[in-house]
Amino acid sequence: MKQNDINILVHDRLDLIVKILFIESYLEDKNYDFYEALYLKHIKLRVGSIEDNKNTWDDFIKSFKKLIESIQDTWFDASHAIGVNKKWSLSSGAHRLACCIYFDISPSLKIEDQEVQPWWYDWFKDNNFSLDERLKILRKYQELFWGKLIVWYHYHPDIPIDLLEQESCTVIAKENLTTKNLRHIIWDIYSYNDIMLNESIEEKISALESKRSSKISFSLVQWCWYKDLSEIKKQLRKWYHDREKYLLLHTPESDQENIHLSNIFLSYNNLQHVELRENSSYRKLFLQRLDVLFMVLGKYSLTHYCIVWSWVIEVFQKFNSSDIDIITLENERNAIKITDSPIRLDKDFDIVSKNYWIIPESELIHNPDYHFYFRGKKFINLKLLKTKKLSWIREKDVQQAQIIEHIINKWASLSLKKQIWGSIIPHIKYLYIKVKIRIIRYSISFTKKIGIYKWVSPFWRKYFLRK
Repeated sequence: MKQNDINILVHDRLDLIVKILFIESYLEDKNYDFYEALYLKHIKLRVGSIEDNKNTWDDFIKSFKKLIESIQDTWFDASHAIGVNKKWSLSSGAHRLACCIYFDISPSLKIEDQEVQPWWYDWFKDNNFSLDERLKILRKYQELFWGKLIVWYHYHPDIPIDLLEQESCTVIAKENLTTKNLRHIIWDIYSYNDIMLNESIEEKISALESKRSSKISFSLVQWCWYKDLSEIKKQLRKWYHDREKYLLLHTPESDQENIHLSNIFLSYNNLQHVELRENSSYRKLFLQRLDVLFMVLGKYSLTHYCIVWSWVIEVFQKFNSSDIDIITLENERNAIKITDSPIRLDKDFDIVSKNYWIIPESELIHNPDYHFYFRGKKFINLKLLKTKKLSWIREKDVQQAQIIEHIINKWASLSLKKQIWGSIIPHIKYLYIKVKIRIIRYSISFTKKIGIYKWVSPFWRKYFLRK
């Protein structure tokens, strides 16, 4: 079974990704509690009751673990083929197929005459899976099947989205995000492209901000070449006026740029850190040193790193940080023959000592829950940094921990207000509609009573009743 055949089975069965995430967390001991809860949540909402020989929800977990261990030990039993229908949709064997994808096994298939219910991305949205849960599903899908991201700056409902289908693309998911820091997101997007001048980025930001929009969207698409995405962009731009067409969307031009966009949008942790930024203008020295850091890393062939210490704070508010401290992987330390002790790489750049953090360096560098991106550079999470600062007794570290606490608390306060308004606004809208309907009914009744209804009825129908 070829990889593209598996893609076809997965794109409308995103429950497979949830199952793969469970397998990964179980075998690799990665955030197991979270993914066990996610797995049970999707089973409960879909199945709705206990099935087969499973008497409790815990039996689902035990049964799946038993299957995982069986396939891991004895490989895939061809007599237990994966069921697909004539439309090439998965009809049975979802747990077995998830194991095959994880272990990179080519399963045998059998055709079943059975209609199946797809498990689209919108199902997860409709069933109140959190944005964090949904983005973790999309990130794993993107990692496994190389889905490509289209970023919509100014999405309009009249845009002929079916153009994507005409170019042999399938839309796997679409998310609409609300942000108070659109400026920062645009800068992060274009930090990949060194050719684009700062003036051009600022011009684009100013034009978008003039629309007073706090929305940005992205679509994850499958079965597109990068040249297809470029063609889609040209086609869609024809629908906009010359002034606005460059404010419509952004598409990646390479695998590396696609990963860059995924790091921005397919991490709830990263999106949270974007919202925490209050620094609207950065020191020239701060930005210059970040650019020089890339050259220094290239000089020593260090491809995996994460920036730690005070440079992290300056991303969020004005702060005069000094040297840039980084962590890197053990094999890269060994490759350039440096010890476990801290070492100065260059004039302004240091590698901190090995095992400096409670969490292993590999986890801090590879797990998107532990880091965020700023202008394409990787920084450690604020909460982790605060914890480390508090473990020291130096006065400056305690002061910096307090600064971080202030930044985090401000975000928590904003989130609480958002939740409160999020629960109140639907009720306000409901009351508004209810009052409006009563006013219309009363007005219609009154105008009929005084004999002027036939003259005002066209007005009612045009401006109120139609709505």
